[in-house]
Amino acid sequence: MPPLKGKRIRAGGMAPRERESAMLCSDGGVHNRLPAKLPLSCTVTWMNYAGVAGLSITLLVLSRSNLPITSIAIAAIAVTAMIIVVLENTFVGPRIAFRPITTDGYSAASVGLPQRQRIALKLLGLAASIGALALLYWLLPIYRATGATHLFSLVKALWLPLLICAPFYVWYVDQKSPTPEDGYVHVGLLCIGSWHLADAGIVRQHCLQWLIKAFFLPLIFGFFCNQLAWLTKHPFESEIAAFVVDPSAANWFRVSDFLVNFAIILDVALGSLGYLLTLKLLDAEVRSAEPKLFGWVVCLLCYPPFWGLLSQNYLKYGSGTTWTVWLADLPTLKVFWSIAILALTLLYLSATIQFGLRFSNLTHRGILTNGPYRWLKHPAYVAKNLNWWLISLPFLSTAGIGESIRLSVLLIGVNTIYFLRAKTEETHLSVDPIYRQYLQFMRRNDLFALTRRGLARRVPGLLRASRLGAPVLQSIISPARRR
Repeated sequence: MPPLKGKRIRAGGMAPRERESAMLCSDGGVHNRLPAKLPLSCTVTWMNYAGVAGLSITLLVLSRSNLPITSIAIAAIAVTAMIIVVLENTFVGPRIAFRPITTDGYSAASVGLPQRQRIALKLLGLAASIGALALLYWLLPIYRATGATHLFSLVKALWLPLLICAPFYVWYVDQKSPTPEDGYVHVGLLCIGSWHLADAGIVRQHCLQWLIKAFFLPLIFGFFCNQLAWLTKHPFESEIAAFVVDPSAANWFRVSDFLVNFAIILDVALGSLGYLLTLKLLDAEVRSAEPKLFGWVVCLLCYPPFWGLLSQNYLKYGSGTTWTVWLADLPTLKVFWSIAILALTLLYLSATIQFGLRFSNLTHRGILTNGPYRWLKHPAYVAKNLNWWLISLPFLSTAGIGESIRLSVLLIGVNTIYFLRAKTEETHLSVDPIYRQYLQFMRRNDLFALTRRGLARRVPGLLRASRLGAPVLQSIISPARRR
């Protein structure tokens, strides 16, 4: 590569991102001049559900084949991605690809490199990023043992086609992108010693994004494969057939248990899809990663291995007696309780489905405003935390009321972690003007606000009396988007 020459040309303010924000807005106006209005979502609901339908059929059919678990996982993810990508490009078209998406504080400086040098630097940056990932997995004992077994199987199956396609993909995306000098270029500049041209902020963001992938991809894909192994052995056909013939409570509990577990399979499958396809070509790239340490801490506490340490030693809210035992002598209530648990699980799943190709933690990959996000800023967190109360029933204990209070306080501690997680996500996403408009709309139109206004019409003075507590309650009932 010839010596790199050129001077830094700073990207100008918020203009590109504001243009995107205006384009995605339903009337094309500038957000801070508009009244509170729900902005357009970055995904389309029916397209995502079409993808999930394909995912469900693929999983159910292939779970009865003799294919290896990794092969089933690859096929299911590929079918889902293909359906969503084809539908988005057919019906949404130019809106979804290669829009200017720089966000204030995360926009790269222009170095002014010719295309050949830029592509070479991108390939070098990509190789360095993958190499750092491999070094991390080689170095840390958890990944040397079993922490990344399924991911290694995936890499073993796909490394050759990915190696062949990578140069062509990088060239094509570089041709199309309005801002081609991305994080890979700046990492490449570091690798060749041109530190004076590399943007430290962009390199930091690039490293954070790859660190997120390094942690969550083996974890979520491992969950997916482990759940698939359960599905291949579970006799769901006989359970469903038995319920159709005899819709008794006992048969319903078996079916509802299967539906809850299958919803979890779909959830981690979509999560795996999101971490695998962080591609600019699909408008599914990461726009920014959570920049603050506190946001990382409250998120990582919710996942292994950190959650195991926390839940077993500090926030162990379960008494060991679950709802099935407490409600064993109340069959009618037990049926309704199982329906409530299933409904919350499906709400949790619907929040993940709404991401389509774009699910991942600690990142901004577009703003969701449709589906359950029309009514709650954090439907997944709400569903998950309510479900824990229904499943564990910490307020019931054979050891007395003192133990019930203790266990309830511990579960409130878990809820508090998710509340803090919600607030850090709101802060991160608020760099985007679309999200700021979304927040403005939701303050008056989310489920909490609508309920409060409805009650105020029936109970005089309630609206005035609740003003002081409303912001806190609103954050709890409708916390920010799950990442």
